[in-house]
Amino acid sequence: MKFIFTIIFYLLISVFIYSESICKVLPINKKQSSGVYVRQGDEVTISVSGKWSLWDKYSLADGKGHDYKANDLGNWGALLGKIGAGKVFYIGNGITISSQNEGVLYLFPNKDKYLIENQSGELSVTITGGTPIEDFKNELTSSMRKFVFNPKDGLLSTNILVNSGDFIQIYAMGYWNMWDGVYPEVSAEGHDFLANGEPWGKLYGSIGSSYGESLEYFPIGEKTSYTAANSGILSLYPFISNYVAVKNGELEIYISGGSEALEEQIASIDKEVQKYSEQMILNKLNAFRAACGLNAFTIDDRLSNSAIGHAKYMVKNNVFTREQDINNPFFTGVTLEERLKAVGYEGRVREMFCMSDLTADAVELFINSIYHRTRLMDPLMSTFGYGCYKSGDSTIHTFNYGYSEESGDVSSDWTFIAYPEDGAVNINYSWNGIENPDPFPSGTVKPLGAPATILFKEQISKVEKAMIADADNVLIDCFVISPQTDINEKKINAVSLVPKIPLKANSTFLVNVEVKLGSTDEVQSFSWSFTTKK
Repeated sequence: MKFIFTIIFYLLISVFIYSESICKVLPINKKQSSGVYVRQGDEVTISVSGKWSLWDKYSLADGKGHDYKANDLGNWGALLGKIGAGKVFYIGNGITISSQNEGVLYLFPNKDKYLIENQSGELSVTITGGTPIEDFKNELTSSMRKFVFNPKDGLLSTNILVNSGDFIQIYAMGYWNMWDGVYPEVSAEGHDFLANGEPWGKLYGSIGSSYGESLEYFPIGEKTSYTAANSGILSLYPFISNYVAVKNGELEIYISGGSEALEEQIASIDKEVQKYSEQMILNKLNAFRAACGLNAFTIDDRLSNSAIGHAKYMVKNNVFTREQDINNPFFTGVTLEERLKAVGYEGRVREMFCMSDLTADAVELFINSIYHRTRLMDPLMSTFGYGCYKSGDSTIHTFNYGYSEESGDVSSDWTFIAYPEDGAVNINYSWNGIENPDPFPSGTVKPLGAPATILFKEQISKVEKAMIADADNVLIDCFVISPQTDINEKKINAVSLVPKIPLKANSTFLVNVEVKLGSTDEVQSFSWSFTTKK
């Protein structure tokens, strides 16, 4: 009897350690979850049976794929695997691996750059090792907070207070999509293509205000461990940058670390974050002003209070407008003048606002544009206020600029202001070309090269020449926007040259503009150079 008991005990232990799972894998674009979670160091054996075809012109094939090498990973239609954010590996009809990383085991066909069309069949995959995902989720639930995140919401505010130095862990499981019906579902690692350097739709974290204004942000993907540099509320969002998204799907999020935030803590943090963001933007704007040889801005709290109110009004009412409706909630004044009067400000103010996930991007949108850039080059601007509000999938940044009657540090006899300035380095080589109103003819292909702009004090009567050339004196094809050519008739007294395609990175370019100013027939020439960033 003792011998029998020992055998049964060992059998139970064996089953516990070496779990076995069976799943079906279809010949589709989606990376399909095996239902197994693999930890680093786990030994996993994968056995494959069945047949499939990625195109009905090819006969059914096993896990080794069709008789056609697609890439270094093997044949077209070969079964591939990926564990979490790790490297893709070949499986074929079977493999045993010791995992170098941690995450969900995904299975999918090797389609390379080719289309899957009129596919058929399926593979049956037996996996020995790892942990069934549902069991792993139960482990996480026992020790971590659980959230469900639909990307249509845009932002998930966890109400978790994270203090500077706190260590947090985040797991994300499930599928979502940043363009439903166009791109296949993906995990929290995001789509295969990049949006400004990051996978489009990758899960990101933000520490800052309760409404998503960020002191710091960091990539998460399916799993991350992170130590906070600042204190704030933890929020999550899909990284979409400035791209349009039609989102769908759902992630299950598990978080450890931090504590539940109290209402008074949230109010205090929101105020601190507003001041931090305001100062960060001020620094960026003043760096731009300094490059133009202009006086620095100073913060006026009244302008900020008006900006915050208008940003909140637009987000809460799902509008993007200069005027408010008195019948709508969060109303602060029909016109800008009324909103300024309500906060005790009198004087001339210019208001700008934009949509952007990231605060730093909001400043760059204006500096890289045409109409807004030239407004920011006005020597008479002297004060600044900023407000941001985020709710759901909408984030609006509002900027208010006050004018003085004096030109500050700029001499009253100034002739021109150019940006990028002569000899500037680390200048953007690309611009998305998005501005309202659109400065470019209908059908213009974007992105474009970043603009070069020269603003004149004396009225431009005629533009004789406007060109950008590279270091080899090869001319760059540009749009030239001036008071005489501006399709929107903004009558801004500047010449802006916008390359029709992005410029080459880490390269020097020469700008030459020749104009007639005022009533004279004299042609004046202005030349300067700049170098794009790496």
